[in-house]
Amino acid sequence: MDVVLLSRIQFGLTSAFHIVFPTLTISLALKLVVVEWLWLSTQNALYYRMSSFFLEAGLLGIMLFARTPYHNAGIIDVWLSKARGSMLSG
Repeated sequence: MDVVLLSRIQFGLTSAFHIVFPTLTISLALKLVVVEWLWLSTQNALYYRMSSFFLEAGLLGIMLFARTPYHNAGIIDVWLSKARGSMLSG
């Protein structure tokens, strides 16, 4: 494989990652609001379990991939920065 093909593969994976995950998290927030409202209005246990699941999935997404303008806070970013530091020092 040449460098151009590897660069295209990397660009494709990065683009897909940056399109899929923000779309999932935005739609997850809307689903959480709707299901929470349904649970509050009907008191159906199914809606409560669904809202708990969507809340846990959203929190997991925030923990793994969250970034702020001031620092990279996600677990993936912390792991990558430590891996880069160990590669540069060794």
